[in-house]
Amino acid sequence: MFWKKVFANPKRPKRNNFVALAAAAAQYSVFVSTSPPYRTRRPFPFDRQEMNSKSLKDRLLFAVVGCTGTGKTKLGVRLAQELGGEVVSADSIQVYKGLDVATNKATDEEMDGVPHHMMGTVDWRDECNVHQYRNEALKIIQDIYSRGKIPVVVGGTSYYIESIIYDNLVQGSAAGEPEPDAPDDDDEHDDDEQDDEVDDLSANAFREYAGFRNVNDVQTAITVAGAGHMYVDALSEAVKFAQNMTAVGRLPVRRYRNTFVGADNVAESWPPTVVECETAALYAHGVRVLDAVIASVGRTDGGPNIQYEVTSADVVVGHRERYRFGDIRSRLDDLLKLVKTADIPIQETMTVEVDADARTALCRMHAEVQVRMQRLALALLADHERTAVDLLSPAALKAHAAYFDPVAASALHPHNTRKVFRTIQIYLVRGKQKSKLFEEQRTRVSGSDVPVVALRFKEVHMMWLTCDSDVLNRRLEERTDEMVERGLVDELCQFKTELSKMTGTDNFDLDFTKGVLQCIGLKQFQQYLELPVEGRDTEAGRKCLEDALVAMKYMTKKYARRQIRWINNRFLKPNDKQAVSVYRLDCTDLGQWQQLSDRAVDLAQVVLSRKPRGQHTLEPIDVSDQKTVLPVYGDYYCDDCSRLFSNDIQYNIHMGSKKHVKVMMKRKRKLQDTALHSDYENEKKLYSHKNT
Repeated sequence: MFWKKVFANPKRPKRNNFVALAAAAAQYSVFVSTSPPYRTRRPFPFDRQEMNSKSLKDRLLFAVVGCTGTGKTKLGVRLAQELGGEVVSADSIQVYKGLDVATNKATDEEMDGVPHHMMGTVDWRDECNVHQYRNEALKIIQDIYSRGKIPVVVGGTSYYIESIIYDNLVQGSAAGEPEPDAPDDDDEHDDDEQDDEVDDLSANAFREYAGFRNVNDVQTAITVAGAGHMYVDALSEAVKFAQNMTAVGRLPVRRYRNTFVGADNVAESWPPTVVECETAALYAHGVRVLDAVIASVGRTDGGPNIQYEVTSADVVVGHRERYRFGDIRSRLDDLLKLVKTADIPIQETMTVEVDADARTALCRMHAEVQVRMQRLALALLADHERTAVDLLSPAALKAHAAYFDPVAASALHPHNTRKVFRTIQIYLVRGKQKSKLFEEQRTRVSGSDVPVVALRFKEVHMMWLTCDSDVLNRRLEERTDEMVERGLVDELCQFKTELSKMTGTDNFDLDFTKGVLQCIGLKQFQQYLELPVEGRDTEAGRKCLEDALVAMKYMTKKYARRQIRWINNRFLKPNDKQAVSVYRLDCTDLGQWQQLSDRAVDLAQVVLSRKPRGQHTLEPIDVSDQKTVLPVYGDYYCDDCSRLFSNDIQYNIHMGSKKHVKVMMKRKRKLQDTALHSDYENEKKLYSHKNT
């Protein structure tokens, strides 16, 4: 579990997760790239220097896109050779050093002397995000232009390509982190490095409090008294968490205020410390809701509209009125007595309804107190994504994201925990919704009331390599076999061996959502790599290796389909982005590759005004001809397959998929077998009855 401990280490909040292994790995050189000088450019500094894109407004940019296995590298090299240019890789995995075969980096022979940038550049122990990639790639592109050469962007990570070609698509600082909290006179403790050396922000530290154990369970009560005890216990635990968790006392007041949406609308002063704020809010919330519940008992008009959520106004009221736990206890006792002795001159069933309403209200209060504890924990874990994801379920994180930013959260699937957490993080750190920030930035750049994502370049010409799906699948399977011949298995085994030396354990439980570990192959080979060396050459080991290769081929084909969908949705459908010129090049028949590359070169020469447009010059795809269907976001659940979808388009695609049909046919056959068996049993009983 060493790798998980590294990522969850609360003592390293400001460092990239992979840097935590740097000291241990420094003595081992297996991961140092042995690629040529033009690929192993100096590690780029992740500084906060802003990119000056004004010099790019009059430039043209060529890009080669397509799914994996379509020959992007080959076409990119040909274009660079013919145009006098250099290749800028746009691959989120190939940007890392090491695992050259697993990441399928271009070989020296394939590069054919053409300089390749942003490939094998970042140490595998670091983590490069899209902001860092964009900033360094733009510097390289500007440098290529300054030397009179033509940059050719080549890659399969379309979001990285978008970050280059669009001026205001990717928001954030140069280092890819949220802007730091604005200075606040009330923030007496703002030394994060010092705080984190003292505070334990691991998941186990939070689970010492009952509110963070079994967070997926929905607690309920049978009686009003039981619900009251449940609420009191949760309130006591929440107050204990606020007062005893040392990190709460060091939380900047500004970030704490951001745990309440709309806190800036409260004009009255807040208590001086976060602990006092949270305690006052919890007590005032209990008094306010219990008073409203008591007022509603016995009323046939439904009573007052109760707001169960803990609000920023509760902080001010609780501080002003100086509520204490005794105020909660006395009101709860009054409610229990009122429910028990209520004299309602109508049907007896009304008493049952009163009891149920009071019990439901107390359960709601219990749930809101737990939600409040979680929001306070998320404020503490704003820089600790992995701990937050381990602590809370995807559904809980999605619910918190919907509270902070309903628009952004509605477009996210709960299992996309990285983006869900990012939505929460932006609001907690900056106090603004991500959706509003994006809208403001796009409007500011476009100078219009309508948000538009503007091109960074004068024109962008994109060569899209396509291929028949059946041919592509066979090609991807063959490429995986070629990777094995080139030493894929030996490379992964060597990686495992050196990692074991670094960590002192044979455990290979890695976080496959970070950095180079996201490459297809590592996760699929995990079970094989965990086998002892002598066990890999046994029959069981060979079977495990065969299963790993099958899984790798399946994931590669699945990834290719996802790349195609991304290109279709992001570049070929009318939306709020300025259109790029996309040219389709069908590479199904590799025997026609020379003609295909000749047409691509011809187009580039025409665009650069080096030759006149001819009769057979490629024409861009007409975006207006593409059918645009906007998704309706929400929770769409398939009961048959037990799968959740975030919009109607994905849901409808699933309902018509082969996998869903297969599940349905299996259920249908099962129901038919059950019916036949039931008929057989009935006939058997009937026959036995006649014989008797």
